[in-house]
Amino acid sequence: MAKRRGHGEGGVYHRASDGLWVGSVELGYDGGKRRRKTVYGKTRAEALRKVKEVQRTVDAGFTVSDERTTVAQYLNWWATTVLPGTVKDTTADGYRWIIDHYITPHIGRHKLTKLRAEHVQSMLAALESKGLSARTRRQARTVLGRAIRHADKWGMVPRNVVALVDAPAIGDSETGDALTITEAEALIRASTGDSIEALVRVALGLGIRRGEALGLMWSDIDMEHGQLTIQRTLKRRTGHGLVVDTPKTKKAIRTLPLPTVCVDALRDHKARQGEAREHAGRSWQEMGFVFTTPIGTPVDPRNLTREYHRLTKLAGLGPRRFHALRHSAATIMLAQKVPLEVISSVLGHAGYAITADIYAKVGLVLQQEAVDAMDRAIQGMLSAPCQDPVPG
Repeated sequence: MAKRRGHGEGGVYHRASDGLWVGSVELGYDGGKRRRKTVYGKTRAEALRKVKEVQRTVDAGFTVSDERTTVAQYLNWWATTVLPGTVKDTTADGYRWIIDHYITPHIGRHKLTKLRAEHVQSMLAALESKGLSARTRRQARTVLGRAIRHADKWGMVPRNVVALVDAPAIGDSETGDALTITEAEALIRASTGDSIEALVRVALGLGIRRGEALGLMWSDIDMEHGQLTIQRTLKRRTGHGLVVDTPKTKKAIRTLPLPTVCVDALRDHKARQGEAREHAGRSWQEMGFVFTTPIGTPVDPRNLTREYHRLTKLAGLGPRRFHALRHSAATIMLAQKVPLEVISSVLGHAGYAITADIYAKVGLVLQQEAVDAMDRAIQGMLSAPCQDPVPG
């Protein structure tokens, strides 16, 4: 008599009717009803691989064959069980936030095995109708795609339908709030003498991120040689407060030359910080950060944004994203004919293609300016009076 397969065990057989190999995994009983997961493959090896993936899922504590499992239930399990340890804690927090606010409200009710490409497309359309940027919608698609790719790998869904949906294109709105040179000059004038003057100059001069600026320590700055090293970032993490972390990619760790105006501003800032230290007395908490509160503690990113908005309004620019300083630095460098690969290294992008994608529109504008200049030059040549050839 054949031995009954236990919970999580599987078997494979060849089906003569269509030539497929069929595998099944026993999942135990639910309400007295026997449950199993069936997979298919064109070869025995493929079917066995899928059986093993299903068994891994069962061992991880997730019931893969339950047709009642919703996308919301799966994403909650994935974010809690699978994701931790594969990305930084702050990144995992961000993924969970995206799941809770952008994905689950729109497609969480659908059954996991019944999720279709049109559901994903509908989710992206709904996010767009709410005014969310293309970059935010791309992030939602990326997080969902990563989660469903895991489900596909483990045989929990027929296929990764997210891969069938195109990512939202990055439009002008992503860099549309970059400051013009005139606006940048107005901001610099408004920030002169302000408590965040040096921070604004460094962010605009080098295009560093908000968290990178707030994570700077004096040990990262070489005044004598005019250099600055980015090797940490300061973030607010839900449930943990302010945390210091490493940049998300290796290329984000970089050493950059400091413009003279930044060196001068940092020297003045250090002197003012010394005065603040004396004024604070025993309340001062020396932590080594370049940009601090009046008692030496790190600056909350949200508070910096408020201070920055105060300056942009004073400069007559209205509320602007702090991140726009990063786009501003890039577009100004492009206007000064700095090669795109150099700009990519300054910004610390993970790859040159990222820089090219974000600033493609700006590049087209500059190309048009070059073409127009050439057109004017040729028109001038055509309109110039002809000269008789010099006799030989």
